[in-house]
Amino acid sequence: MNNNTWSLFDKNFHREAKNIVNLGDLTEVARPWFADFANDPKVQSALQDLNRPGARQRRALDFLGLDLVPAM
Repeated sequence: MNNNTWSLFDKNFHREAKNIVNLGDLTEVARPWFADFANDPKVQSALQDLNRPGARQRRALDFLGLDLVPAM
């Protein structure tokens, strides 16, 4: 398993982004998926929290319905 790359999966709409190298890019990777919620402060805050490792990132992933897994 290569822990240098990650995949992001949207559990609700079957979208996916594979082979993400920089976890600091998660916000920008997921932002287009939530374009309809551009004016929702909770969604925008959760998107920003995707780039913060630890508990905030886990809560953001859960809130947004996303899974972040190591790429195989």
